[in-house]
Amino acid sequence: FDAIPGVGVESVATEGTTFTFPEADASGAVVGIVRRFPDRSKKTLPGGKRGLTLPKGWQDFPGPVFVVEGPTDTLAMTAAGLAAVGRPSNSGGAGLLAKLFTGLPDREVIVVGENNRKEETGPWPGRDGAESVARKLAADLRRSVRVAFPPDGFK
Repeated sequence: FDAIPGVGVESVATEGTTFTFPEADASGAVVGIVRRFPDRSKKTLPGGKRGLTLPKGWQDFPGPVFVVEGPTDTLAMTAAGLAAVGRPSNSGGAGLLAKLFTGLPDREVIVVGENNRKEETGPWPGRDGAESVARKLAADLRRSVRVAFPPDGFK
């Protein structure tokens, strides 16, 4: 948890542990605290708003920057030694990300989707959201932004 300053445990109850994750604007200022409950639901603390998950030193990792969905995916990618920042939802955060990446014109950006299709022919929010964020980023940054997915069998 050291990779994201301010990550913590809010409480431990019979239902499990509730974690807290700070979310920031493009300058790194915290704009909200998201609570993740044992049932996997999420809620922003009153007075806050959704933002980006920005690990310490993300820009110092080599290679492309991976834009993943949420704080836990961000922590996993960071633990793997990859440059990662988290968007607040499958289709959110494009404007903040564009501001964040404007100062990094030579850095490749890859938006990572999730394999979370509901049924074989049903909605696929992880794909649709990633493609939407990549299109918005490419337009704002005026450069190519790729989309990638985990291997089959992994969310």
